[in-house]
Amino acid sequence: MKYSTIITKTICLSVPFFALSCEDPQEEFSYIPPEVIYSQPGNVEDYNTPGDNAGDNDDDDVELQLPVPGPAETYPNSTKQYQPIIVEYAEKPDKAFIEAKTRILPYLVGYEQQTKTQDEYLQSVNKYGSYARGQKFKATGRFRVEKNSNGRSWIVDPEGYPYYVRGIASFRMDGNSSAFGKLYSSVDDWVAKSQKQFSEIGFHSVCAFGKEEGDKAVNDYNKSASSPLTQAPSFSFLAEFKNSKGISYPGQNVNLKIGLVFYDGWDEWCKEYLNSDAFGMFRNNPDVLGFFSDNEIDFSTWGNRLLDRFLKISNKQDPAYIAAAKFMTDKDKSANVSDVTDELNNEFAGICAEKYYSAIKNAVKASKDPELLYLGSRLHSLPKYNSYIIKAAGKYCDVISINYYSKWSPEKGYMDGWKNQAGGTPFMVTEFYTKGEDTKLDNSSGAGFVVRDQQNRGFAYQHFTLGLLEAKNCVGWVFFKYLDDEDCNKGMLDYNYKPYTSLTKYMSDINWNVYNLIDYFDK
Repeated sequence: MKYSTIITKTICLSVPFFALSCEDPQEEFSYIPPEVIYSQPGNVEDYNTPGDNAGDNDDDDVELQLPVPGPAETYPNSTKQYQPIIVEYAEKPDKAFIEAKTRILPYLVGYEQQTKTQDEYLQSVNKYGSYARGQKFKATGRFRVEKNSNGRSWIVDPEGYPYYVRGIASFRMDGNSSAFGKLYSSVDDWVAKSQKQFSEIGFHSVCAFGKEEGDKAVNDYNKSASSPLTQAPSFSFLAEFKNSKGISYPGQNVNLKIGLVFYDGWDEWCKEYLNSDAFGMFRNNPDVLGFFSDNEIDFSTWGNRLLDRFLKISNKQDPAYIAAAKFMTDKDKSANVSDVTDELNNEFAGICAEKYYSAIKNAVKASKDPELLYLGSRLHSLPKYNSYIIKAAGKYCDVISINYYSKWSPEKGYMDGWKNQAGGTPFMVTEFYTKGEDTKLDNSSGAGFVVRDQQNRGFAYQHFTLGLLEAKNCVGWVFFKYLDDEDCNKGMLDYNYKPYTSLTKYMSDINWNVYNLIDYFDK
């Protein structure tokens, strides 16, 4: 890929910078940062491209040009300054594009990129992608969570080094089978080549939505590899419980499946499942980061007011109805929907979360592998803003997982709130992405925003992850996802297993510098 330091005019100059905000208008938290002294950003001449690891996609020969930034200003809810660029995004392909101030690496004021090549990066980290030159904790042979002296949460790797998660979701062979056969001689070959490709871009984990054949191949690869591809598998506890018991969802409605936690046998079944063959290859495994128990449970999403809906279940013997009715009577109210308030709905969702998370964490403690990290259930949409749910997750999860969509920027007020509500339990973002209009794919599916092209996907990646790095209670992120869908540009690679190099260039520049960026933000 060619990279030019020539800076050209772009659409970002068509509007005044002061009229735009990189914070979403929905955020309710206010914060006035202290004054800081302006200093010039690092030399853009040093802003380099990764080597030829990224593949031979059509944009390999694209000459990337940085847009002209605006004048330096303090980033919202921060003490750090930056020079904003403008990126356009839309909620869907048929919606109007919005211009947003965007923070990228070369325009951070007072920061100079320290790691500029693959070799420099790979020499600075250990086999897990942890910071080999940083503070070392006690080595226990397993991943765990710690805080350092300045209050930042870390995942600590089996060797005792601080580990910041940079992972890829949905690592599976769902693309063009003909293209797969031309690139890889076997599933094992695919895993080995992918691990090298990922690590060169600065990704070291595969998290959630793998398939059994691929998960096993990664597991086998890790047994002899000098650099493992850390795994964080996902499960479907609620659906598996329903199927194993031969029962129906509460009210015959899959959207009410969290009500299964009130059914007889839930707690005991969780203990049996943790000790079953489903966890066999992940158990007592130093290369397994942890596990997700479910994905995007409908605690309160899309107007799914659980208390209202449980009270509307026609079968009054349904355990979910009984739990909801008891909750109301304990509040000295009737079991009528007309008596339900928003606050009661939120509180009841927290009770459901308490029943769910406590059973799984207790099962981990009683299992054959009590040290296995519990990474939660990938909260999304409204549930991640419900303090009762966050409190329950923080009480029982080792890390709270968040699928973070519909916001251009991470919301500092809510991230701070998660730290307080969760009792100090850290979070990680387990899904985020944007889609490029330049692919000519339909791009209608999925929650990620649409941007103009792959370079702008790279800008969006840098902007979002810089916001996460600034949060001391964030321990990493997982990009969604590995491959494009047939009709949607969600992937780091296209449907033919070719990387989007105009995206991975900006990914690698952030990923390679995660640890020194944390030092920059923590000063």
